[in-house]
Amino acid sequence: AEKAAAEKAAAEKEAAEKKAAEEKAAAEKAAAEEAKAKEEEDVGPKPVEKDVEWAKVNEKLPFERDEKSKARRMKLFDRFDNGNGRLSYTEVESGIRHVLELDKVLDCKKVIKLSYQVAKCKAKQNAKTSDDFVERREFRYLLLCIRQYLEYWVMFDSMDTDGDERLGLREFRAATELMAKWGVKVDDAEKTFKEIDESGGGKILFREFAQWALTKSLDLEVEDD
Repeated sequence: AEKAAAEKAAAEKEAAEKKAAEEKAAAEKAAAEEAKAKEEEDVGPKPVEKDVEWAKVNEKLPFERDEKSKARRMKLFDRFDNGNGRLSYTEVESGIRHVLELDKVLDCKKVIKLSYQVAKCKAKQNAKTSDDFVERREFRYLLLCIRQYLEYWVMFDSMDTDGDERLGLREFRAATELMAKWGVKVDDAEKTFKEIDESGGGKILFREFAQWALTKSLDLEVEDD
């Protein structure tokens, strides 16, 4: 009788453990399905790459090293300059908008600002005067920065489907296919998002995105000619 009771107790214990394991597996499956559904729900609308007339952009920015581009660049600098031989941010912005009329092809205020800051850092390394200005010898680098950051801006603006000039996690998740097309595969969107969001504000700013895009060599595969 004692043996039978012990066997019965062991069987009941085994059955209880099996039931508990099944319930645990079912709960984990349900949690995984809920997490997947939530993730899919947290993806924004699918973005589309913005169309830009890059041939016109390239024509307006003579950053190449050939003599023809250099001659155009020198004349362009003189048109930007108020006569003191160096360019302030106001002169650069005015020149881009009113001399090159680049904003008619692509709205680029944030690009101008970031490019000017980067060019100033280069000027600071070589400056004989003040790092608050871009001098003639840094002008080619400024134009090159503008061209590069314009490309990053098109990426950023394409991903920014709600138009607030910031990227949320939903927008970032929705743009993984586009980013793969531009040259970087994002396997963990949330992790990558947090890495880019240096300020920790929950939104990616253009400056943060451009810095990340530069390290990842993102490319729209635009024909330079």
